[in-house]
Amino acid sequence: MFGWSPSNGYLYNIAREMEETNLLVGFWPDERRTIRKLYKTDESEQFYIIVSASLTERIIQVRRYLHYVLKTV
Repeated sequence: MFGWSPSNGYLYNIAREMEETNLLVGFWPDERRTIRKLYKTDESEQFYIIVSASLTERIIQVRRYLHYVLKTV
């Protein structure tokens, strides 16, 4: 919606950090290591609720600001 999308490298770093803090559990299904399976944990459910609420509020604020800016132009 705002023209931003994360790179693969950024997502890999985030996934690794989430595994280190027990928000995700991952494993390699075979020796080739081309696909990593990631699963959420109970801790990640609580984390998701907090992040989702924060992100929703931030998007609402940005949209209000943009609406105000466009209205005054």
